[in-house]
Amino acid sequence: MANAKAKKSKKVKGPKDSKAYKVMSNLTTGVATKAATKGLDAGWSAATGAKPPKSKKLASPEIAGREAVLWTLLSTGGVAVAKLLAERATARYYQHSTGELPPQLLDKPAKAKKKK
Repeated sequence: MANAKAKKSKKVKGPKDSKAYKVMSNLTTGVATKAATKGLDAGWSAATGAKPPKSKKLASPEIAGREAVLWTLLSTGGVAVAKLLAERATARYYQHSTGELPPQLLDKPAKAKKKK
């Protein structure tokens, strides 16, 4: 039994994730998501003269299919781009402040392969 414990492979660990970066990233992406949503709503209203469709009602036959698809593409794409830009800005700030990339963005070392 003692031999089995000695042969146990060691786990390869990467750098610890930064809690500060995680908090900053969550805050900035939350703000970016809210701002993008408000901007998209205002843009839709200005372009169409109507309020944007509600996400819960997009499947309703009362909303034109073209309108539902267009709103879905615009809103999800707009929010995704806003989140990406916020995350990149947060990573740049973290890197500028600490001199290195956030650990979450570094490549993790490959796990050791188990021998059979």
